[in-house]
Amino acid sequence: MRAVVVLAGMTVVALSAVGCAEAGGGPGAQASCAYIVEYDDRQYGDVANVDFQRGQKLGTAVLPPCDDTPNDGDDDSSAHRTTAYRVTGLDPDVAIAVGDDPDDLILVAAGPDRKLPPEVARLAAADSTCFGTRPAPTGTGPDADRGDADDAPLHRLLDRIDRLAAKRHADVFTGLSVDQDANAAVLHRIPSPAFDKAVCDAAEQGVTVRIHDTDVNREDLDALAARIGEDMSRWDGTFELREVGVDERGWVGVGVDDPKTAEPLVHDAFGAEHIKVVQVEQAHLD
Repeated sequence: MRAVVVLAGMTVVALSAVGCAEAGGGPGAQASCAYIVEYDDRQYGDVANVDFQRGQKLGTAVLPPCDDTPNDGDDDSSAHRTTAYRVTGLDPDVAIAVGDDPDDLILVAAGPDRKLPPEVARLAAADSTCFGTRPAPTGTGPDADRGDADDAPLHRLLDRIDRLAAKRHADVFTGLSVDQDANAAVLHRIPSPAFDKAVCDAAEQGVTVRIHDTDVNREDLDALAARIGEDMSRWDGTFELREVGVDERGWVGVGVDDPKTAEPLVHDAFGAEHIKVVQVEQAHLD
């Protein structure tokens, strides 16, 4: 489900179902109403290009009347009432989904400014997002929930992804990280419908998976990092190579004392693709 709309506070030319059309048809006519939703004493504005999943029905939201016509009074009769739904993975005080048709909803985020709240921005940044539907395991099997902190749904998902990445999907897996605040696994991989489905099927209820596209797998990145780090002293006299490591987002980070000098030399030796040369301070023992 994708909302393709604009942020609160922005002027829109036309709104489906509710809002304000152009005032009259002559020259100079313009729309001046932003898409604003009121629910539970909060105001929300619509958000662009974010995949989301509808949760349970919350109640009734109100779209206030368009007030772009002066001296028209405050007739509340033109306010539009619609249904508000929870957005899976987000608290209602951050964002909700609204609409008259439960299969055609708009995502709206709380707050008066035009910036996406961090929780919504994380969803927008992903190439795709899925929300866990798998029930929590029971019994005594390897996935059974023993009540330990390390046996939380998110940790079980990470273990499952590690197993998938080590076996059938090693050729597309790039890296994995965790967003604890959002209870989300962040997967970077070469696009693969089969891998995506396996990961999303492995996610339990309450867990989010944000998936990002890359063009390289982890095995190739590890091999590249090993080549760069084989002889740390080879650059002595030109720059100091201080660290080499794989970033789960799809590149090898090369830490040096002098990036301006090092970058062309490293790129000439190993190519520029999937390498980022950055400055790293000398480590000191406290």
